[in-house]
Amino acid sequence: MTNSFSKHDKATFATAVGTQGCTTAATLLLSDDDVYSVTVSDGTQSYTASNLIVDIDDSTSTNNFANSITDALLGSGINVTMDVTGGNVFFRRKDGGAVILQSFTSCKWKICDMDS
Repeated sequence: MTNSFSKHDKATFATAVGTQGCTTAATLLLSDDDVYSVTVSDGTQSYTASNLIVDIDDSTSTNNFANSITDALLGSGINVTMDVTGGNVFFRRKDGGAVILQSFTSCKWKICDMDS
């Protein structure tokens, strides 16, 4: 048996409409000024930001802190911002992918090796 199609138009182009994934959001609360290190994963690769100093009540310091983490996460699609006076660090990924906090350290009340 042979199938045949007649009176069909051949499409020369097509468009598709879809929906983008919901933004993934995570918040990390820092309780005090300190030196912090974090390792974050996008579900495929790990990214580390080490020995970052932040004064949680200073807008320049919080902006620099968030920008340094965002720079360390280059290629992950994760953007980081921080509010002033609240200590909230916001991680956002617009494509709905993973945002995984793999490690977190702070130096408060202990001696930290700033050269590592």
